[in-house]
Amino acid sequence: MSDPGGQSSKYTQFMEITSLKALHASMKAQNIDLQCFEAKSGRAYFNCLFSTREDTYRLSFIAITAPKKHAQISIFPDYGVLPWHFEGFIKEINKDLDYKSPIDTLEFLKQLNESIPTEASRKMSPTAKQILHLRPEQSNSRTRRPYFAGWKKWRDMSKVTERNKLKTLMLLGPRALQDSLAMNASSIWSEVDLGKLWSRE
Repeated sequence: MSDPGGQSSKYTQFMEITSLKALHASMKAQNIDLQCFEAKSGRAYFNCLFSTREDTYRLSFIAITAPKKHAQISIFPDYGVLPWHFEGFIKEINKDLDYKSPIDTLEFLKQLNESIPTEASRKMSPTAKQILHLRPEQSNSRTRRPYFAGWKKWRDMSKVTERNKLKTLMLLGPRALQDSLAMNASSIWSEVDLGKLWSRE
């Protein structure tokens, strides 16, 4: 992991997460755009989701040792992050784990970088439930439904909400979102598996 500005500029300088760069190269070689994996920093373990489905790549993680502690970080095109984006999250983790010597932001990122896998695998492709768990900004009851149940077509495209577009993209992929926009249709979701699969009509 490179830090071009050094320790004194840790709050303002980008830091390159080299493991994500290697992981993404492996993902592209296998035509994969989502990976779910475990990572660790110090005594804290995380379930992580790396998504390249959106225009801005995102790394989301939830602390296994403190399940309510969640963070989502934008990854820049050069696989850099801004360390100060992690400050609040790290303070909460330190508080929950009761560190006698709290982990530093740069050390947290270094250890995180070392634990992120660099080889993609179909086995690490997340289920719909895993995606919704690791992207809790989709927090209301409807968006937590993980099973695709069909399409609802509208005359007015404005009826397709941004939240629905994001869920279609994250759970079904970019081609499904293209179809949603072309049909003026919202994806419909169910709490139970109805056996319906998305496919181009």
